[in-house]
Amino acid sequence: TDLGFAPVEGGEFDFGDAFDSVEAFLETAQALENTGVSAYLGAAPAITDPTVLAAAGSIATVEGRHASYLNLLNGDSPFPDAFDEARTRDEVLEIAGQFVVSLPEADEAVDAGTDTGTGTDTGTDTGTDTGTDTGTATEPAVDETVDTDGDGLTDIDEVNVNGTDPTLLDTDGDGVDDGTEVTNGTDPLDSASA
Repeated sequence: TDLGFAPVEGGEFDFGDAFDSVEAFLETAQALENTGVSAYLGAAPAITDPTVLAAAGSIATVEGRHASYLNLLNGDSPFPDAFDEARTRDEVLEIAGQFVVSLPEADEAVDAGTDTGTGTDTGTDTGTDTGTDTGTATEPAVDETVDTDGDGLTDIDEVNVNGTDPTLLDTDGDGVDDGTEVTNGTDPLDSASA
């Protein structure tokens, strides 16, 4: 609310047998925390407001500590890689979607085509399916046709496919818009390629 948005209402989740034993709980928590780290990392390029990015970054570092501790408790390396893997929304939902029964409409969480999140704590796939799909996962409603900067590329494609800034017509500042560079086969991130 401090940023001028209405908080997204909570969703409905089913964690299967995660509460049946300490082991099942720790395994599920590890999967969710690790996916949370990769979800925040994947969403970071789409966050253009510095205040929101700082808040997301502060959450991501805490998620990283949670993930490390749970990795250690489950007998895995608390720091398995030098660099964390960023995941797209679809990859995160593929992993964490097994726990989602329903999510609220996300129209209030979307500003200029950028999804600021659902407030859901998700985590990393440990390779073990720790739950059963007991409902139909409903993905937040995001208009996948939004082109904020008018360069002919959707915001989602700019962030997830091209790595360009969906709020800038010409990410690399070479005088050629990102959409034209993609169409021409030049690199919209390299000003020397136009």
